[in-house]
Amino acid sequence: MEPLPIRSAIAAFGMSGQVFHNPLLEAHAGFNWVATFERTTERSRTVKGNVQICREFEALLQVEGLELVVVNTPHSLHFEMALRVLEANKHVVVEKPMAMAEKQVAQLYEAARNRNLLITCFQNRRFDSDFLTFKQVVIDKRIGDWKEARLHFDRFRPEPIINSWKEGEMDDSGILLNLGPHLIDQAIVLFGKPDWVQADIRKTRQGSVSDDAFEIVLAYGEKRCILSVSYHVPGKPLKYSLHGTKGSWLKHGEDGQEVLLKSGVSPLSPEFGIEKPENFGVFCSLTNGTFEYETTPSCTGNYLLFYDQVFKAIRQGKPMEILEDEIVLQHRIIELAKQSSLEGKRIWV
Repeated sequence: MEPLPIRSAIAAFGMSGQVFHNPLLEAHAGFNWVATFERTTERSRTVKGNVQICREFEALLQVEGLELVVVNTPHSLHFEMALRVLEANKHVVVEKPMAMAEKQVAQLYEAARNRNLLITCFQNRRFDSDFLTFKQVVIDKRIGDWKEARLHFDRFRPEPIINSWKEGEMDDSGILLNLGPHLIDQAIVLFGKPDWVQADIRKTRQGSVSDDAFEIVLAYGEKRCILSVSYHVPGKPLKYSLHGTKGSWLKHGEDGQEVLLKSGVSPLSPEFGIEKPENFGVFCSLTNGTFEYETTPSCTGNYLLFYDQVFKAIRQGKPMEILEDEIVLQHRIIELAKQSSLEGKRIWV
């Protein structure tokens, strides 16, 4: 007998609810999206006519048979709302960053453990086609002993977005909390815990009221992993590079799943997660004094794998690949990066 779908709710129906969580929950047969928390709008009903809209968060938690809540509200609300979900005896998926402080993340995991509930962070970028390829390049050691890695999340948006909470003056605004968790998480997956952190977090656009660029250096002995974000990079910028004793691997362009989701393409579509050949990575090595280049096809990306792990964790008791220690470390690095940028020095992890 097939297990019943997990009755699920989304705690906000802005960009992440519409582009990521709703399409993924609807595409996976193991979930039944039944409710949304919307104080004034009814956007979710334009997507699913019979979804229950709750005007108060407490009302959402009282929806009959509800098992899972996706907390995808502004960052500063994550901790309080996720904790309330756990106290209501529901499983919870929390958008990144999971909370505003490392100690809050540890508290959430402890609360989930005490109630035998699942809590996890929506680190969907672990399932990008290009990152999965990067991960395989690291595992295969084709470039030899790696010495330097660079992970970028660059865009061309030279003017701030007015009236966006992500680019406002609040504590949860700014690019470090918006895109930083993705890059830091990927670095942890690839290389583990760094020795020290050194960061430069800054405002680069006229009118910016929150940080809109950063460079974070993570040290692993003599090796360096450099994470950077800029809003002043047009075209198809470098996304990843890995340099080692036998050569390098370079990757331009970005995973296309977000673009497909925004255009309404189902995660079940055959084209979903397939990168275009012009975006494939390239190996570069020196042989007999001559540089040689070889294109490497990208792995297939699949954001749906995240929710597949959530389903198996809840219904079958299988562990998530996204580990508590990794998420706690991610938030520690965010805090240390802020301290490093402020004080202008390396901070040991």
